[in-house]
Amino acid sequence: MTLTAAPPSLAVEPKTITITQYEALTSDIEIAKQQAVASFEYTDPKGEKAARSYIAGLRKIRSRIESARKEAKSYALEYGRAVDAQAKALEAEILGLIEPHQQALDDIAKREKERVAKHEATLQWIFLTVQQGSQEGASSEAISKMLAQLESFTTDGMEEYQAAAEAEKASGIRVLTLLHFDTLEREKREALEAAEAQRLAEEEQARLKAEQEARQAEAVERARQEAAAQAARAVAEAEQRARKSEARAAAAEQLRQQQEAARRQEDARRVQLQQEAEDSARNAKARRRNDLATQLSEALAGKTRAQVVEALLDGTLHRAVSIDWAKA
Repeated sequence: MTLTAAPPSLAVEPKTITITQYEALTSDIEIAKQQAVASFEYTDPKGEKAARSYIAGLRKIRSRIESARKEAKSYALEYGRAVDAQAKALEAEILGLIEPHQQALDDIAKREKERVAKHEATLQWIFLTVQQGSQEGASSEAISKMLAQLESFTTDGMEEYQAAAEAEKASGIRVLTLLHFDTLEREKREALEAAEAQRLAEEEQARLKAEQEARQAEAVERARQEAAAQAARAVAEAEQRARKSEARAAAAEQLRQQQEAARRQEDARRVQLQQEAEDSARNAKARRRNDLATQLSEALAGKTRAQVVEALLDGTLHRAVSIDWAKA
């Protein structure tokens, strides 16, 4: 074994250290460099297998380098440093041959991971869309938008995940379609209940107003009667005074006439209040009639004549419509 080392001065060209354990490896590495493969068909199974086989052969040479390094280093520490340095250089050459192929394989693995993550994220999106539409309180408009998004979504390009995506999409469309129908029915029912409550509130308000107007009319009538009584007493007193004095009789007659005019005004006011109460009652009745007509029209919508007859016989057409079987 020959061991040489470069002097400390940088100006002196370092001498080559010859290590016999590496001589055979140097020849093998040169052969490997001459037979180096620029690239493989990494995406093709055969090409991938060839690349991995090629790397495995180079790794064997690298393993032999390590074995030779350990053997050579055992002779002396200084010789070991030289062995390490030369082994590192040799290893760098091998790594230089390995790196492009390993990087290519790593890039493929990374792209595959990203591709799978993208498809799985799409499946998760379908699931979350259906879950969001299934939440309590979701409106029919919101569910309709989600359903449109799901129906317009295409599974083209999802490769081996396409079948699963198609199944999730079909299942989601079925679920959202049923939810949309149920939500529309619920919203329609709530709207009808709100309209009915509003109608009942208006009827109650009209009834209270009519009662108030009736009480006011009664108060006016009592006031008129009281005024008439007072007028009668005044007339009696005036007549009594008239027997004593024509002048006083004339004054009493004038007072009576004024009171009679006041009574006529009160009568006219009472008649007016009564007319307004009757008009209010008629308006309330008309509103109830129009509301009933609307509800009956909605109940008849979409039904055949036979379905209408069946609903009448069953008493399910409307709560305000029933058959008097005693007259049938």
